[in-house]
Amino acid sequence: MSILLILLTAFRLGESAVFRPFEATAAPNLSYEEPCSGFGHNWAGEIRCLRETLSQCGFSTQQVRSDRGGRSLPTAPTVFPPFTHELGGFSPGQTIYAARRSHSPSDYSSNVKPWRRPVPSSFPQPPVLQPPRPKPKATLATPLNVTSEPKINTEELIKNITTKCEKKLSEVRAAIEFEFRTRLKTAESILSAELDELRRSNDNEHREFNKRIDLLSARVHQFDGKEYAYMERREAWYDAEETCVGWGGHLASVESEKENSFIATLIKGDAAWIGLNDVQKENIFVNTDMKKTTFRAWKKGQPDNESHNENCVEVNVKGDWSDMFCLVSRPFICKR
Repeated sequence: MSILLILLTAFRLGESAVFRPFEATAAPNLSYEEPCSGFGHNWAGEIRCLRETLSQCGFSTQQVRSDRGGRSLPTAPTVFPPFTHELGGFSPGQTIYAARRSHSPSDYSSNVKPWRRPVPSSFPQPPVLQPPRPKPKATLATPLNVTSEPKINTEELIKNITTKCEKKLSEVRAAIEFEFRTRLKTAESILSAELDELRRSNDNEHREFNKRIDLLSARVHQFDGKEYAYMERREAWYDAEETCVGWGGHLASVESEKENSFIATLIKGDAAWIGLNDVQKENIFVNTDMKKTTFRAWKKGQPDNESHNENCVEVNVKGDWSDMFCLVSRPFICKR
C-alpha cells in the first residue's frame, strides 16, 4: 500500500516530466488528461487504475523514483515500438512513442490498444540441477578385527559375587570375634584385679572388725595397777603390736620376775609375743612401749638369732624367752 501511494504521488507531481514529453510526440488528434483523476476519495479504485496504467505503459517504480530524484540508479529510457493500424487504428508506418488513453471511473477500456512487450519465442531454460555426487566412503588401510562381545554368564557371575561376599563376611566376622575376645579378656583381667582388690580390702576390714571384736570381748587382767589382755588370735609380731595400739596399749613389757610369772599364767598354748625386740639394731633389745627394763628371762641358748633373722621375743608357758622370726604367727599379750 505504501508503494502504491508513493506511485500516486509520483504521478501527480511528475506529470510534466514523465508524460508531457510523450504528449509532444503524439498524434495531433489525441488529447491529454491527468490519468485516474476522476475517482475523488475512492483511493482503492484510483490505485487499481494506476496499477493497470503502469502495467499498460511499461513504467516501473524504479523509473518513477528516478524521475523524482530518488537514489535509484539511472536506467535507460523505455523505447516503445511503433504503433500500426493493427494495434491502434493508425495509418501504416506512423510512429507514436506513447499514447495515454483517457480513463474514467466507469470505463477502463478504449479503442486504443496498449502496446505490450513482445514475448520471446523461447524462454531461457533453467539450469538442470544435477544430484550431488556421493562422497566415496573412507576405507581403512587395514581392516579392523571386530569381534562380537562375549556373552555374560549370569549364573557364574552371581556365584562369584556370592563367594566373594561370603569370604568378606567371614573375614569381618573373624575380625569382630577376635576384637570381642580381646576386649572381653581385657575386661575380665580388669574386673578380676578389681575383685581381688575388693576381696583384700574386705578381708582387711573383716580382720579389723574381728580384731575390734576380740579386743572388746577379750578378758582384761589386772596386775600391779596395769591391765593385760591375752589375744588368742594368732598374728605376726608387727600386726600384734598394731592390734595392741588399737586396744590402747602395746605388747607387754616385762619389768620383774613376778610380772613374768603372771604373764606366763595367761598363755594358752606354746608361746605368745611380748614387746621386747632388736629389730633396729642387733643384740640391742628394746620394748615397744619404750620402757627401759633390765629384767631378762632367756631360755638356755637364747637369743641365738638363728638364720640371722630372729629379732622378736616370745615367752612360753614356763616363762622362758626366745628370739624368733617376726613374721611367724603367735598369740600375743597386750598391756596398758
